[in-house]
Amino acid sequence: KSMIVKIILKSMRKIIFRAKRIKTGAWVYGDLIQRRERDCHIWSKERGKMVSCKVDPKTVGQFTGMLDAKGNPIYEGDILKDGEKELFHYVAYDEENVCFVVKSRWVCGRFDKDWIERCGKFVTGNIHDKFVLFEELK
Repeated sequence: KSMIVKIILKSMRKIIFRAKRIKTGAWVYGDLIQRRERDCHIWSKERGKMVSCKVDPKTVGQFTGMLDAKGNPIYEGDILKDGEKELFHYVAYDEENVCFVVKSRWVCGRFDKDWIERCGKFVTGNIHDKFVLFEELK
């Protein structure tokens, strides 16, 4: 491969989505296919084969490109907990500013690797599985 191709491949972001399967409610990760507004699928590799899984469009969330303090991927819709305090934030996409943000009852702001590490933030769930906690954060 040429040097340019190697540089491009090395610098490409991982664009991964997750959502809950319609049939089982289990999380599935992969490429998002949205044919119509209400018809969402995620292409995922299972048992060595690519399969299409119909998913609930309300649960679709994109990988932010960042990892939490424990090395776990952070997705849109995740709830982050502070390592020392009982401070919770949830991850959302801000369409106006075209970026991922963290929100709580008192805060809405951009987040970065430094903030995650400094505060010891880690994923403790998501807004779909921990709906009661999410409602308290809004």
